Amino acid sequence: MSGARRVLVCGAGRMGQLVASACRERGWDVVDVIGVGEESRADGLVGDRTPDVVIDFSAPAAHDWLLPFVRETGATLVSGTTGLDEVRQAALDELAQHVPVMWSSNYSVGIAALSRALSLVSGVLEGWDCEIVERHHNRKADAPSGTALSLADAVDPGHRLERVCGRSGMQPRSDHEIGLSSVRGGTVAGIHEVAFYGEAEQLSFAHVAESRQIFVVGAVHAVELLEGRAPGRYQFADLLFEGSKGEES
Repeated sequence: MSGARRVLVCGAGRMGQLVASACRERGWDVVDVIGVGEESRADGLVGDRTPDVVIDFSAPAAHDWLLPFVRETGATLVSGTTGLDEVRQAALDELAQHVPVMWSSNYSVGIAALSRALSLVSGVLEGWDCEIVERHHNRKADAPSGTALSLADAVDPGHRLERVCGRSGMQPRSDHEIGLSSVRGGTVAGIHEVAFYGEAEQLSFAHVAESRQIFVVGAVHAVELLEGRAPGRYQFADLLFEGSKGEES
């Protein structure tokens, strides 16, 4: 892939439209923006309209047609669709045997850095209580957010701790859990807070997204990071920090 790219954007919502605009600003050819339920339009993407990149901010159900389409065309897939269950994640793994695939719940550089920081400190803070609070706009459907779940994975990659979503009743906190709380309201682009509670001390991390544009910039950058890559499943943070001083040590 070099020069102008032919891009299919899957998902015609706010994120999809922002992604399409960003691609056009780079001089890329956006062959179509396909919304949920409009998959029949993909039948017309042949010849010089066949995409070599698919950027996906749609819905889990759209993957039923999108993943076979990506495999058939040999396109690179960059997906930010959240709410994927284990079966759909396994489908991405299978697709990655044939084409380059990147899926991330969040394409901001700050969240990538936060995830890397959490993976570094979590071992030192073993035995501390960890709580994650995420805040988003009132139109967000999935809870907890995919980013919150990814941050929990950065803290506890082996899933030794139970993910507890919300609290109610008269039961005290277990020593073997990560708490996740979701807040929905207004037009909040995204706030994620990760706090560790030890004996007489606390450590907190926070990331505030002030605009959805940061996710757009990250997703488009992900396309550039995947250029020339062999088929496989790639992580945004891994490629973002590839060759950095932290990776060399």
